[in-house]
Amino acid sequence: MNRAALEAQAGREVIRATRHHRSVAMLFLDIDRFERVDDSHGHTVGDECLMHAPGLCEGACARLTSRPGAAVMSHRAAD
Repeated sequence: MNRAALEAQAGREVIRATRHHRSVAMLFLDIDRFERVDDSHGHTVGDECLMHAPGLCEGACARLTSRPGAAVMSHRAAD
């Protein structure tokens, strides 16, 4: 998904959340040394890596408090 598609999807989610009186959250990941992947292998490979990033977070989130939406991310080495 490119930036324009991401912004469009985020806009739709905000509208949907507002309509249903819900909140919406977005998680941004800062991937160490990711620019090297893009520079060395190109944006197509970089995009493929980004598509796998959410799966790497699976099981790494934990509730920080009893409040919904609060989470903490632990450091995990790449498999």
